[in-house]
Amino acid sequence: KVDYDVYKIENLVAKGNFTPNALKVSQLSGKLGQSDFNASGTMTNIWNYLFENETLGGNLAIRSSYMNLNQFMTEEGAAQTATPPAEAAEPILVPDNIDMKVSADIATVIYDDMELKNMKGVLSVKNEEVRFDNLTANSLGGSMNIAGGYNTQNHEKPKFDFLMKLKNIDFQQAFAKFNTFQLLAPIGKYLQGSFNTDLTMSSDLKKDLMPDIGTITAKGLLETLNGKITLAKPLQEIGNKLNVDAFKKLDLKNSKNWFKVQDGAVLIDPFSQTIDGIKMDFSGSHKLVGDMDYKIVATIPRSKIGKNAVGAAANSGVDFLAGEASKLGLNIQTGDSYKVQINLGGTMDSPKTSFKVLGTEGTAADVKDAVVSKVKEEAQKELDKAKAEAEARAEAEKKKLEEAAKKELDKATDAAKKKAEAELKKRIEDEKLRKAAEDAAKKAKDKLGEDAKKKLEDLNPLKKKKKEGG
Repeated sequence: KVDYDVYKIENLVAKGNFTPNALKVSQLSGKLGQSDFNASGTMTNIWNYLFENETLGGNLAIRSSYMNLNQFMTEEGAAQTATPPAEAAEPILVPDNIDMKVSADIATVIYDDMELKNMKGVLSVKNEEVRFDNLTANSLGGSMNIAGGYNTQNHEKPKFDFLMKLKNIDFQQAFAKFNTFQLLAPIGKYLQGSFNTDLTMSSDLKKDLMPDIGTITAKGLLETLNGKITLAKPLQEIGNKLNVDAFKKLDLKNSKNWFKVQDGAVLIDPFSQTIDGIKMDFSGSHKLVGDMDYKIVATIPRSKIGKNAVGAAANSGVDFLAGEASKLGLNIQTGDSYKVQINLGGTMDSPKTSFKVLGTEGTAADVKDAVVSKVKEEAQKELDKAKAEAEARAEAEKKKLEEAAKKELDKATDAAKKKAEAELKKRIEDEKLRKAAEDAAKKAKDKLGEDAKKKLEDLNPLKKKKKEGG
């Protein structure tokens, strides 16, 4: 028996050999409370770790038939302690002076109140952090593969992150064992069957090692293999109000639903499912701590409803929509099925429901399509009317502009005409003056010629004088 700190080790066997500051272990086995262990490998810097608080290194392989991890989850954890981690008074700090890699092969592991079988994987301890790599195990009716870690570098706010792949996991077992599953999928309380999921998640942790809700981020895929929802209060209320028994017990087979967590809420990507002949479109979200806000648009065959249109509680919705539809000349009183929007609020234990009838399908055209068609028709009429009015206004404006332009042109034409007439008159007058000047000059020239000729004749000495008396 060995007492070490708060731990009591029994049946301890250690075989190996020391070098000055290292230990090569061929066997290190014993019992710690209910847990047994058998390790081999190399540990380095042992004496400096023990006496100088320096870093302990190593590479170990651990095998065990049974390991109860709860006894290590509190500072006061003794060999006989099996206190779940949720009762821890302070965060469990990973030592800052260990740099070790451990490969594990453990037949049974107890963590919190969950049992894992055939657990195998590699665990690294370094820089105040524990990391898991390719950790596989069988639990909750199926198998799991986990990678991730627990980080205590911030002593006041440790954090975790992981990537989890679960296969063929039982809904009821998962809901009972995983606190995070209860937050992410409160409907799981009413689910029977199995599922697959791929999930990435990270969060700060509180002192009790529970996730700090406000810091959770996650995203993943939930694939329901053969789920059945029974006795869920929201669905019971819907079934009773709509007088449709199919809502009271929903069979979910081979459905795939993507989701993410942000700002304290789980957001579900819209998806469709046909259940017992009723087509349902799901969308919405719920707070991790608070109310839900989901919508189900269901196309319900008349045969599923019975004699009442959609149940007494929803008749006012039908009457209202019928009145609104009649304004557009539509009739929704006949039809093979009704389309109803179901709003879900409140909580799973205290739900709030409301209903809105969207229309009918089958014998009568779906109201939504008919309304859209009618609205388009009316909109086209208004558009044509507005277009005609705009064209008329444009034509009138065009005429105004043409008339104004004509007046301006007429004014311009009159002015140009007067100017042209004045210029022509001036040219005529100028031409008359020129002609007169030319005529005067010619006459003067002719007269000057005649006078000169006469004078020449008078001066001609050879000219014979006429005899007087002839």
